[in-house]
Amino acid sequence: MREDELRREGDKYRMSAVCEMEQTVATTEGTFTGDFNSAYRAEIHVAFDPPLHARASSDIIMEAKWLGPCKPGQKPGDMDAPGLKAVGGPGGQMNIRELMKMRDQLRKGAQ
Repeated sequence: MREDELRREGDKYRMSAVCEMEQTVATTEGTFTGDFNSAYRAEIHVAFDPPLHARASSDIIMEAKWLGPCKPGQKPGDMDAPGLKAVGGPGGQMNIRELMKMRDQLRKGAQ
C-alpha cells in the first residue's frame, strides 16, 4: 500500500504519505518552507499504527542551507548531517542525489 501527495500552499509545500512498513501503517505529514535556492526548513510528523518497534510516532525538524561551493572531495548533492552519526547513521554525511536514485529503484521494485 502506498499513497502520497505534494502540494503547494502559498509560500510553502505540504506533503502527506501513507505506506505500509513491517505490518505497520506509517502516516506522514510534512511542511517545507524557505526559498529552496539557499535554504529550507522541514517539519515532519510520522505516526505508526500499530507502533513500529515500540514507537507510536516521530517528529523531525530539519534545516538546510547552502554554505558555499563544494569542498575538495565533495560533489553536488553531498550533505553534512552531524546528527545522523548520533542516531547510528552513516557518519554524518550523505548525498541527496544518491538517496533519490535509491528511492526510485525501490519504487520500481515495489511495482
